[in-house]
Amino acid sequence: MEGLTPGRIVHFVTVDGLHLAALVVTIFNKQEGRVGLQSFDMLGSVGRHDVPYDESGKTPYSWHWIEKA
Repeated sequence: MEGLTPGRIVHFVTVDGLHLAALVVTIFNKQEGRVGLQSFDMLGSVGRHDVPYDESGKTPYSWHWIEKA
């Protein structure tokens, strides 16, 4: 997946459909887009292991590139 590197900021989708800022920490499979993330909300941060990519941005517990404003 082009552009996928540690340190990039992406969105993590929660079970409630919220999009949280997340930092790419580890890449498990660059072709599939499976990564380790540190996601952030107002209460702190949570490590997420082996998170799949979902281009639609709708699948809970997945990540996607940040939408253009």
